[in-house]
Amino acid sequence: MIKVTRMDGKGGRSSWIGLATLAFIFAWSLAWILSRRFEGYPPGNDSCYYLVAAKGIAAGRAYHDFSSPDPGAGTLLGPSFFPLILSGYWRFLHPHLGLLKVLVAMLMATAPAFAFLWLRYLLPGLPALLVSLAFGSAYTFIVQGNSVMTECVFCPMLYAALWLGQRDAARKNAGGRAGWEAWTGAALWVMIARTRVIGWFFLAVFVILSGRRKRWAVATVSAAAAAGWVGLERLSALGVRVTQYSDGMFTGMYPILIDAKAGVLALARNLGDNLWALIGSTDAHILFPYGYEAFQMGKMKRAVCIAIFLITAWGFLLAWKRRKELRPWVIAVLLSAVPTFLIFHAHDSFRYLMPFFPFQVLFFLEPFLAAAGKVESGKAAPAWRKHLPVSVCALLLATQAAGSYRHDFETEFIDYPGDFTALHDAIPAGPGRPDLCLSPDAYYTYLKTGCPSFHLIGRHPLSYVAPIARGKEAWAICGPRNDYYCEYWKEQGVVFGPPVKTVGSWRLMRVEHWPERP
Repeated sequence: MIKVTRMDGKGGRSSWIGLATLAFIFAWSLAWILSRRFEGYPPGNDSCYYLVAAKGIAAGRAYHDFSSPDPGAGTLLGPSFFPLILSGYWRFLHPHLGLLKVLVAMLMATAPAFAFLWLRYLLPGLPALLVSLAFGSAYTFIVQGNSVMTECVFCPMLYAALWLGQRDAARKNAGGRAGWEAWTGAALWVMIARTRVIGWFFLAVFVILSGRRKRWAVATVSAAAAAGWVGLERLSALGVRVTQYSDGMFTGMYPILIDAKAGVLALARNLGDNLWALIGSTDAHILFPYGYEAFQMGKMKRAVCIAIFLITAWGFLLAWKRRKELRPWVIAVLLSAVPTFLIFHAHDSFRYLMPFFPFQVLFFLEPFLAAAGKVESGKAAPAWRKHLPVSVCALLLATQAAGSYRHDFETEFIDYPGDFTALHDAIPAGPGRPDLCLSPDAYYTYLKTGCPSFHLIGRHPLSYVAPIARGKEAWAICGPRNDYYCEYWKEQGVVFGPPVKTVGSWRLMRVEHWPERP
């Protein structure tokens, strides 16, 4: 039975009350996710990519890109844990995508429950409960719960591992040996490291802490398991033309390999943009989405956003000073934000902060916790100050729920409109299907229609596509997101026929001619 521990670590509520609380948090979070449920494959994010990568694992051909017309094409050489568990969809659930998405939603809904278990070591019961409920009703959380992305396993494992770490620390302080908490936590941290690249920071912290606690076996096995896992991934990718995270990044967007000065300046500008966005809008947007979205950005709103950030920054300093046990994990969170802020644009990096919502709230709450416990002239704080933390947590919960209730989920992380998805109805899914398709979202087009697809949005150059496509029946999807590339291909000698179907500004066309030497 699970026992919810008090923040002093000395005991807790009876098991049935703890389980009822966790069940309520889970049900609350799941209800929010399902209330905004997306139908079908979500185009425009990484969900379709992970499903394609998982299909290769299910077929026993890891890192092969089954969506590509090129039989030698590979997927991204990245962490394999999420595609590995997602391969179960192709083995046992396909084509019942709706069932998969319900399972993903249920898995995601456990994250706030595990966050509550962890927060109970740091906060009184009611604030910890309110923060967990706010986490489960945040609109970025709801979007990820409706997608098929790494966050659905990263978030539950992160907070489960943090909670187990607190339990193991308490066992160590009582003189106990490494128990199930340490070994289960070790397994979770290894899986986290092979779910997202930033997971390495958290695994490193865990290994160091295990060493400091004299858990040498746990530390050694964890490090060895992670290293062995990476070795198996590299072995599985031998002979496959995989892609890398850095492909094109350091020659195009940040051209360090071509012009070091220009590349460094581009990275610095992007970092500056992200930091200013965090200070002037993002922090306030994440914490108080209802109020943020209710007003247009102006001087007054900007000043309020900066004030909210300053409170969060003040709370960060207080937490660093007062909560020594939290420092290693704060370092891991900060390190994980560095590549995000360096590489991704501000509108993209926003969603990568979602898993750390409880940390962010904890920092914002810290000044109010300090004020509530402050003693002046030997007298306890007045009643109104004692209730500040609960009041702030209630406000955070209210603004998360209200913001999610009125938020426009149809445009959130779903980069392609209904016109784009509707156009796919004209592509035959069986007999009569073209040999290959050209699409701005090739993974979506492949999963939706079964048509092997190339990216027609700059990722696949014409010099690569034309030799493979020549002599085959090819259909192309052109619209607002990739008209530039369609026009460029026309200039290079590609001839598109009249539209087979038009939906809004999107057109489906046959390719009638490929140039001999593009």
